[in-house]
Amino acid sequence: MRKKPPSQTGRGGLPPVTGTRGTHSKRSIFRRTLFLMGVCGFAMFVPLIWKLWDIAIVHHDEYQKMATDQWTLKQLITAERGKIYDRNGNIMAMSSTVYKLILSPRDLIASVSDKDADGKPLEDAVHEAMVAAKQSQVVEDLMALIPGLDREAVVGHVNATKKAYREIKVNIEEEEKEQLQKYISENKAASYLRLITSTKRYYPYSGLAAQALGFVNANGGAYGRCTTTCWRAPPAGCIPPAPPPAPSGTTATPSISTLRMAMT
Repeated sequence: MRKKPPSQTGRGGLPPVTGTRGTHSKRSIFRRTLFLMGVCGFAMFVPLIWKLWDIAIVHHDEYQKMATDQWTLKQLITAERGKIYDRNGNIMAMSSTVYKLILSPRDLIASVSDKDADGKPLEDAVHEAMVAAKQSQVVEDLMALIPGLDREAVVGHVNATKKAYREIKVNIEEEEKEQLQKYISENKAASYLRLITSTKRYYPYSGLAAQALGFVNANGGAYGRCTTTCWRAPPAGCIPPAPPPAPSGTTATPSISTLRMAMT
């Protein structure tokens, strides 16, 4: 005789109540999980919030200066000075375009890769050796390109690794500028070596009318002085050497005659 399946109804014909304890336990576990997640999340975000506060508020000026120094460069731009003529149209003072060779020691280090050919990071000792070799090579190249440089000064400029502006040489004429530009292009050194435009003041008549012209330049004297002393009788004597082409600028024409002053 077949047995009847157990009844699916409880007392009074209602469905039996099962799993009450299990449901309550699951809800309790879920609440505890949410609570622990909240506590852990809060504990993790407190240091982060404090760090952001420290960077953005406490050390704001310091980090802003570091960012400014990293992405900007202060450079002195020399104003162009116009020509000065005497009343007869002779040039007494003029400016000419020259160049400055600027080295960025910081960018020189950045030009040395810190990864090998396979893209793997190099060891610190290996990278430092490569940087030192690059610095030495730049010093030797500069000494060969520009005779007369002070080696000790050049080494000091190259080793100023936190700086981005070091003047290696000033008052570079056009011919020498072309040689340096060729070196920069061939050696892909434009990231740390560059030529910027500047001006140089010439006084074709040397100290003549110095009290009116100023007789001052970057080196404390006059440029363009005639190679002989016969400038006292121009123009039949000697003609002052022609300086490089001068840029356009505001001119001045005082009531001075170079011929009469030279003859006195």
